[in-house]
Amino acid sequence: LTKYEQCSLVQESSSTRPKEEWSKPIWFAFYPASISESTHKQMINKITGLNQGGKSFYASVRNKLRQCVVKLKPQLVLETETATCSTIHPVIPMNGGPDKKADGFYSKIILVLRNPKTVFPAHLNEKAIKYGGQEGQVPIEKWRESRDTWLEGMMEEWANFIKEWSETKSYKKGFYLVYEDLMDFRRGSSVITGIARLLDEAGFNIVVDEMTKKCHVYGMILLVVKI
Repeated sequence: LTKYEQCSLVQESSSTRPKEEWSKPIWFAFYPASISESTHKQMINKITGLNQGGKSFYASVRNKLRQCVVKLKPQLVLETETATCSTIHPVIPMNGGPDKKADGFYSKIILVLRNPKTVFPAHLNEKAIKYGGQEGQVPIEKWRESRDTWLEGMMEEWANFIKEWSETKSYKKGFYLVYEDLMDFRRGSSVITGIARLLDEAGFNIVVDEMTKKCHVYGMILLVVKI
């Protein structure tokens, strides 16, 4: 691994295409805390060379869904091509949700899976930091209390997330992104290769090479360890 410690991850830029040549974005679906938005966006940007290739699909203050909005910079939605559009379970039904927007998206999706043994504690910790002012890890007593109270419901939600996307008639499963594989240095680059193949199939330019894949995986692992 020592040769990757000095990795220089310079983002290769993809040539800008006119809007009429843009490909349809791919849904990037995940249960909360299965992967961070920053990891999703950085990875897609590295693969495609797009500055804002990964975007988010979320409910606006007016209770309407806004397609692939760049946080704090909504004007970029109209100016930059979108490769993947993340949506977090449960699928928000307002304004139709993903099923009623199939005409605007690629026919296959990326489904992110993470082991419930780690995703539930990560979800709890994420909420505590975001909404409760928590710094660092939630105390083990707090985790045990939440586990005993919410585990059954969270397991049901996690299972429903997979079932909901697996049974949709509007999209096919293009790639299962297993978080544990992505964060494993031996397997991570293969995960990125699989995502790149689907993006290539959907018509996006692919600029990432093998060395960049391994460097990116190494960088993601270091970031998670530091956190």
